[in-house]
Amino acid sequence: MTVTYGLRWDINPPLKGKNPASDPFAVVGVNNPATIALAPRGTPLYDTTYGNVAPRTGLAYQLRQAANSSTVLRAGFGMFYDLGQGTLGGATGSFPFSASRSLSFVPFPLSPQNAAPPAITTNPPVPNIVVADRHLKLPRTYQWNVALEQSLGTSQSLSLTYIGAIGRNLLRVTNLFNPNPYFQFVSLTSNTATSDYHALQLKFQRRLSRGLQALASYSFSHSIDIASTDSSANSVNTPGAITNPNIDRGNSDFDIRHSFTAGVTYDLPAPGSQKVVRSLFGGWSLDSFILARSAPPLDVVTGTVFAGGVPKIVDTESNSFDVTAELIAANVTSKTKLLILNSPNNPTGGVIPPDEYQRILAVCKKHNVWLMSDECYSHFTYEPHKPYSIASVADSKEHIVIIGSMSKTFAMTGWRIGYTLAPEALVQATVKLQSQSTSNPTSIAQHAALEAMRGSMDSVPTMLAEYARRRRRIVDGLRAIPGVTCEDPGGAFYAFPNVAAHLANGTAGSALAKNTTELAKLLLDKARVALVPGDAFGAPGYLRLSYATSIERIDEGLRRLQRFFTRAEAAA
Repeated sequence: MTVTYGLRWDINPPLKGKNPASDPFAVVGVNNPATIALAPRGTPLYDTTYGNVAPRTGLAYQLRQAANSSTVLRAGFGMFYDLGQGTLGGATGSFPFSASRSLSFVPFPLSPQNAAPPAITTNPPVPNIVVADRHLKLPRTYQWNVALEQSLGTSQSLSLTYIGAIGRNLLRVTNLFNPNPYFQFVSLTSNTATSDYHALQLKFQRRLSRGLQALASYSFSHSIDIASTDSSANSVNTPGAITNPNIDRGNSDFDIRHSFTAGVTYDLPAPGSQKVVRSLFGGWSLDSFILARSAPPLDVVTGTVFAGGVPKIVDTESNSFDVTAELIAANVTSKTKLLILNSPNNPTGGVIPPDEYQRILAVCKKHNVWLMSDECYSHFTYEPHKPYSIASVADSKEHIVIIGSMSKTFAMTGWRIGYTLAPEALVQATVKLQSQSTSNPTSIAQHAALEAMRGSMDSVPTMLAEYARRRRRIVDGLRAIPGVTCEDPGGAFYAFPNVAAHLANGTAGSALAKNTTELAKLLLDKARVALVPGDAFGAPGYLRLSYATSIERIDEGLRRLQRFFTRAEAAA
């Protein structure tokens, strides 16, 4: 039996400047963001901790020894402290060591007043500051392992190993946007994260010949944590508006459940007998490995989650996808803050008539709900509909947000640029949020969009007439397919046919798939037609087809669809 042991002692003083004038600022009141305030200059970012003592020990015991076989048991346990700063080193890149100014809706070139650099000051308001919980501790991890090694003759061995670890007081960054009038952005490091890791590995190793070895191993592991990083990028996982350890705890970003490795290595013989030659060319080897592992988890964060909101989807299918004021009023509650409408609609092509839109606006005003109107397709409406914006209603601008895109009206797909029309205070808050999440669009795209909006719109009627012709062709073609129904889209450039008859429990003679997701894959594989399943829009039983393409391609696509469904009917 062999026993090893060790002891480590860490002291964690706070970061400080070379002199009092260069010390970073600390804050007080972090438990309630509304009360966060600057502490007097010289207040340490956090208290020094001294009792960070970490023992660790290991044991190896030979259970059995035979002529060509032996069994060894290995085990270990240890306590480890990590670095206690995380991203706090970035404190010197924020208040009061730097200053910035955001300008919106100002002409170029900038006036001398706007072009003047902002003054660096130690007084609020604070644009950006990096701080820590006053009682910050060193993050610690407890680790243990048990391994059983069995030699199988003189040239091969098999081992089974279990590893476990739990992390406590781990560092986590919470980003707070505008917590109170004196702070615009606060990056707070605290000990609010934990982690758990467990892994089991089976490994086989064999010496094939002189200098040639092979190895294969399989590992199953599972990692759970509250924060997979101690950097400010943690806001991508959970926005500060809803940060909560009970929400955040889940599979780690790097949670690889299954991992298989196989490899062969060959030690090249050292050439020659001269010492210099052997020194240069000795000790080389050739290695070849195969690695296969499962993918890490996917983390999805939406804009509504960033705002701390819970989206509620209003079902319109039972109403032929028509949005009415009565339907909206029936779904508004005391918690409703924002109504998002898209007219003309993607994917249904539905258009809300102006009088109905105004009644919906009245419902929003009555319940103090903001109305966000997505008008990206507003210029692509077909008779009897006309282009319309709810912003044209008198006294509406204080209650609405207009969303527009250059991709549709001006055919600027790929430029990735749009616009927002809203009250100035809301736009300014939006700019602050946007500046912390993305740095585009480019200046080139902005100038191109501005030129498009200032220029002539003579091309729009021409495009609309062509879209109307394509709409008629694709809708008539879809209606000619057995078991398929399709309404005339009032706007946009999508057809949204109902194919529920061809699904399981449908009325057609053939149940081609369980849902439209399966049907869309089938159409892609068998008919070579690409479309979007209605399941993606919360509309099972429907498919979305775009007619923003040539008549020739539309006709070919219809022929393939007709042939596919006809053969399916015949086979049934």
